[in-house]
Order: sequence, then structure tokens, then C-alpha cells
Amino acid sequence: MGRRSENMEVESIIGKETQFKGTLEGKGSIRIEGKVDGKIEVEGDVSMGENAMIKADIKAGSITISGTVEGNIDCKALEIQRKNRKGKLLGEIVVDGGFIEEKTLREALFAQKTKKGWLAKHLVL
Repeated sequence: MGRRSENMEVESIIGKETQFKGTLEGKGSIRIEGKVDGKIEVEGDVSMGENAMIKADIKAGSITISGTVEGNIDCKALEIQRKNRKGKLLGEIVVDGGFIEEKTLREALFAQKTKKGWLAKHLVL
């Protein structure tokens, strides 16, 4: 996936001085620089700045994490950027594909959909 967030067309932005509480839904892509508390469900992509703080479950086409996310992730592609060691995720991950940088997670439970059903793996890194 690599650097997808830099090339995506963003429909909505939550600025760094903005806090949103509740359910955020949409068809387009969103960029989060501020704080979100609740639930995010978009058909497009979700990207975030390195100072963003999200306490929400996120369902999206792809997700690029540069800040901190506390919540469960459900997407087709996931990228956790570790620039300045700020990209952090605490939660369950369901992803069809994507990239997670080495040493980003110390312990994780991954679930992958296969033709026979869900395959779950518990990893300790």
C-alpha cells in the first residue's frame, strides 16, 4: 500500500483543533488531525495525522494510522506509519490485506477471511 494516504482524495477533514464525539458516517474519504471519540464508518479511506487521537471503532476501505487509535479496525487495507514512533493501535484488527511495519505491534490477534471462513492468529512479536 505504501504512502496511499498522500495520494488519496479527501472529502472531509477534522482539523487539529477539532474534537468530534459520536458516529461519523460517509461515502468518501476522511482525514483526521484532531480528536474523535465514538464510531467511524466510511466507504472510502481514513487517514490521520501524527498528533491525532481516535477512540473509536473504525470501518473503512483503507486506514492509514500515523497518530493513536484505541478501538477495533475493520478494513481492506491497513498501514501503520511509525514516523517519529507515533503510529499506535490498541484494538482488534480485521484486514483483507495491507502492511504493518515491523515492530509496530508487540502482541496482536489477526483475523483473515478465507474461502473456508475466518482464520485467526495470535502473534507475540
